[in-house]
Amino acid sequence: MGEESRFDEMGYPLDTLEHFSQSLPNSIKFYVEVSGSMNGFFRANQTTNFKRDVWSVFSNNSWVNSVYIYTSQNKPAEEVTLDVFRTRMNNGSFVSTASTQVPYMISSLLETLDWENGEVAVLVSDMKYSPTGKSDMNVLIDQYASDIRNVFEGTDAAVSLVGATSNYIDSQRNVWEESPYYFIIIGRPDHVVFMRNCIATLLDDNDSFVGEMTAGIDYQSPNFVVTRPYNITKVSQVMAHLHNLT
Repeated sequence: MGEESRFDEMGYPLDTLEHFSQSLPNSIKFYVEVSGSMNGFFRANQTTNFKRDVWSVFSNNSWVNSVYIYTSQNKPAEEVTLDVFRTRMNNGSFVSTASTQVPYMISSLLETLDWENGEVAVLVSDMKYSPTGKSDMNVLIDQYASDIRNVFEGTDAAVSLVGATSNYIDSQRNVWEESPYYFIIIGRPDHVVFMRNCIATLLDDNDSFVGEMTAGIDYQSPNFVVTRPYNITKVSQVMAHLHNLT
């Protein structure tokens, strides 16, 4: 038997390749880390690019009605309405003495995230790991990268890290103009790419976007269209013409 034709009845080539397409998630969960290292973004009644950009992302297109807040070490995230989150973010209620436990936060949200059925999580954090109050703190910090790797080993979800900068107001009211923080996006590949592109665009509009990196996504082949060529000149004709010129 002959091979299946790769051309239609008009002689046009059939596109038999799979293509990657981004798509809007069925559900979005926004998480925010509240810890001592994040205080400079949350100063009471002080304007920061962080507040502006986070609100821009969270309120975009009425994506969500609530936000999950990690306020205490090794405790589940607290769910608050979007309006309550905005008020507490603006009035300094999120200024905290808690330490940052990034591996716990990611592990915790992965336990409840139904990413295979269209749910995507977005965690906002400065990623500054600070396991304070532990005698082996320096050792834990040195092992931080391995802890993050191990958290993701048990999942096939895609991950994207979108970097941004904001002015940061320290406890002495000194202002640092470009302090980094991140949007960590976890979910199905098509949903992660959709959210990454949306967040990056919103940040870029405010001149806050720094860059992104993504893992766990097979982009397959790019979309393309092949059509009949027109005005073809045979190579022999070109060579003959060049010969006549010499």
